[in-house]
Amino acid sequence: RIKLPFGSGPVHIYRHSYGGYGLYSAKVRSYKEIEQAGFGLKRHPCLPSGTTASLRVQRRAVVAEGAMNRFSCTTLIDYILHKELPCTKDGQAAGSPKMGNCSFAGAWMGPGPGPQKVVLASYFYDRMRDVGMVSNYSQTIRAAVFAEQADRACSVTGFGLNTSLLEFPGLSMERLLWLCFDLTFQARLLQALGMAESQELLVVKKIQYHSLNFEASWALGVAIGQLNK
Repeated sequence: RIKLPFGSGPVHIYRHSYGGYGLYSAKVRSYKEIEQAGFGLKRHPCLPSGTTASLRVQRRAVVAEGAMNRFSCTTLIDYILHKELPCTKDGQAAGSPKMGNCSFAGAWMGPGPGPQKVVLASYFYDRMRDVGMVSNYSQTIRAAVFAEQADRACSVTGFGLNTSLLEFPGLSMERLLWLCFDLTFQARLLQALGMAESQELLVVKKIQYHSLNFEASWALGVAIGQLNK
């Protein structure tokens, strides 16, 4: 229970940091865990066939080769989310109607999205803009749109980056290279967090409050934790 600024009054907030599951960290994790998931760096299922992508993994450059496969890409991302791990809340195992469910990586889902408005920012906004689903600084879309656009991106990039460039003009080759992975990761992440396909989500570049614009960063959870001490 903390008191928010701007006269909002006290509120109850469930906070959990999913460290290591930002968009770039998820890509690195896919490299580190790809063999355990049943694939290999020479056949990364989320990268366009015939392409290579290099990332820094434990201070060294690691190169993966693309072997696009939509189903296998989803399998890999589900693996790195580790939804199979158990979680607890106040010492009790989650997974019952009373305690709620686990989300991923052994974390309790919290009270769930419920009836309140869910706001997505940062790379969620960026990728929806990349595929033309948002045209303003804020737009309401269904959660299912992320999976639909992941299907679209993975299908197109399966024909190569040149075909992708025709479908998504204006994007850099780096963005196109990872577009299937990014959108699939976002879609599976939202599902793991309990978002129903029909749920409406507000995707924003900035959050408006009293005619002022704000941007939330990864440090917000840390700041809330400090306020609560």
